[in-house]
Amino acid sequence: MNKEVTPFQLCFFMIQTQIGVGVLGLPYNVHLDAKGNSWICIVITGLMIQMVLCLYWGLGKKFSHYNLYGYTPVLFGKFIGGAVNMLYVLYGITVMAVILIFAVGIIKDWVLDETPRWILLALLCLTGIYLGKEKAGVIAKFNVIVSSLIVLLLVITLIALYTYPLEFRYLLPITQTGVMEIAKGVTKVYFSMIGFEILLILYPYIKAKKTGSILKAATAANIAVTGIYAYLTIVCDIVFSPKEIELIPQPILYLVKALYIQVIERFDLLFVSIWIVNVLTSYVGYMFLSAEGTAAVAPRLKRSVTVPVISAVTFCIALFISTDQEAQVLNDYLLIATVFFVLVIPVLLYFTSFFRKKESVR
Repeated sequence: MNKEVTPFQLCFFMIQTQIGVGVLGLPYNVHLDAKGNSWICIVITGLMIQMVLCLYWGLGKKFSHYNLYGYTPVLFGKFIGGAVNMLYVLYGITVMAVILIFAVGIIKDWVLDETPRWILLALLCLTGIYLGKEKAGVIAKFNVIVSSLIVLLLVITLIALYTYPLEFRYLLPITQTGVMEIAKGVTKVYFSMIGFEILLILYPYIKAKKTGSILKAATAANIAVTGIYAYLTIVCDIVFSPKEIELIPQPILYLVKALYIQVIERFDLLFVSIWIVNVLTSYVGYMFLSAEGTAAVAPRLKRSVTVPVISAVTFCIALFISTDQEAQVLNDYLLIATVFFVLVIPVLLYFTSFFRKKESVR
């Protein structure tokens, strides 16, 4: 595989894959369980993710020229490994579909309420195909460029803080929720922060003189995402009262909606427009994951063919699931699946690697 992604680009690739649909509803979802301790859940999740990243890095060091799809058949056997690879492809497709479902739902609620769902789905899919068919290096460079938009989103929230009375007492006392509530909050935060598993796929594409720089880049991405999520959650918790935040599923959008200057009347529309770019990069990140898996399972198929097919499948799934209840059921099943694909299987691969020789990779 061509070494075309620098550690610097890896950092932003991971950030853009992680920050997507979940960021807007995270303060609301976590507050339902953890209340003012929501930020603690985010910090705990960030620490847990860091341990998982160290595991991924350890796997990458053992098989530096291969990604997940390359060493899974070696460690698990050709048949089981091939089946696991196929499951990862399906996992990536499912995540892409969930991204489309919730993204289109928010777009219809806040911006284009009369536009048919299929048109919005098609626009996101076609844009995703345009970027997703490119090589890892091109996608990585694009992610670096658009990451500046995240800074703009944070600046908008900072401006919004000046228009609201802030109440830091909403964060106190720190012991206002128990261990079980914190654990439930961590579960919700974890699902909003998935995307870091892209390191398993990107590792052989990274050009680094020292393998330690790869772990440093992944760590920087994790710190950035954890910091951004914690900041946005704290902002919402000190602006809205505990009862208010339980009534607004996207508190960040309500936060910026009240902003007004002569040049820009609807800051919430500007915020959503920029946020859509993050949705797209997250969608493309999982498209890359699925396309790499398809190439491993069916090497004769070209990326120019597999990417449109994968996107078409996600379009059909998102179009078929049209109600909030159906979307939530799919989301709940996916939450369980992520535990296996993000944690359980990589752990099994790591410990199995001690019983297999690295040189056995062909």
